[in-house]
Amino acid sequence: MRVVCFALAACVGCGAKQPPPPMIETQETQVGGSDGEDGAERAQVAPGPAAGIPSGPSEPPRPLEVGPAPGAGAEPKLTLDAPGEEPRKVYSHKYKAGAKYSYFMASTAKVSGIALPIPAIRVDAPIEIRIVSVKDGHAKFSYRAGPFKTGQSSGGALGGVLGALGGGSMPERIVATGVASPQGFVRDFVVEEGGEGDGAPMEVGDALPEQAIGKGARWTTEVVLDDKDGPVQQTGRYELLSAQGNTLEVKVQREHRPLSGGSDAPGSGTTSGALTLRLGEFYATGKMTMSKAFSISVPGVDSSAMRMQSDVVIKKR
Repeated sequence: MRVVCFALAACVGCGAKQPPPPMIETQETQVGGSDGEDGAERAQVAPGPAAGIPSGPSEPPRPLEVGPAPGAGAEPKLTLDAPGEEPRKVYSHKYKAGAKYSYFMASTAKVSGIALPIPAIRVDAPIEIRIVSVKDGHAKFSYRAGPFKTGQSSGGALGGVLGALGGGSMPERIVATGVASPQGFVRDFVVEEGGEGDGAPMEVGDALPEQAIGKGARWTTEVVLDDKDGPVQQTGRYELLSAQGNTLEVKVQREHRPLSGGSDAPGSGTTSGALTLRLGEFYATGKMTMSKAFSISVPGVDSSAMRMQSDVVIKKR
């Protein structure tokens, strides 16, 4: 769901310095996996050095290197607040090299806080994730989202309404690489195509506790991210609603608070919704509602109170 926020932000200048993939902070995604694929199959994404992916077929394979967390570089922190009811179990991902997962993302966003008639913006795109290799339980993966299709509830093109404001445009697609831990944290997420700037994208995954948990368990994740307007503290609060086999249903609430500003400063925002976590697939599906404050630099336009609200759905296909 974060990917969606990035794609829309690209048009209004409110995205992360290095755009995050259209990942919804939880939407009901359709993720289809073809476990029968050859584990040696390589993603078609040009790997980034941070992710330790070979840059071409002529290079000898390099070992998977699990580097620092994304964003401002701080290590993600997870705190178990309540273990939940008995029976309890330790849940973690067991990735399979060569696996491919396909999703479909759909988002509807509205911009407020500006005296211009901006209709609702619709964005949808397929998403594909491939597990390139696995080492010590960590998965090196490739990420591809797009092509993005956009539309509006009435009149005009997306570029004409928002592009004119922010001086940007919706990327045709987003291609990235990264590393996912057994608990679901995403690190070394590098946007190879469809992003601009030198900041880290806001993609850290939805992590599970290392301790045994049961229904009603609650945990908190914290990480500092680089946003266009400066470092942002992301705090996520999770509650386990149910667990059946390898499928977990989770309620989530996230808060983004700029380190140099308050709850209404550019870069601040909230996310809430319900996610489905499938063990072996670090990318969650579900439905989420996101709200984010942003600003743009356009002569004669006061954008200090601008806010984007998005309803995102990610489904497995």
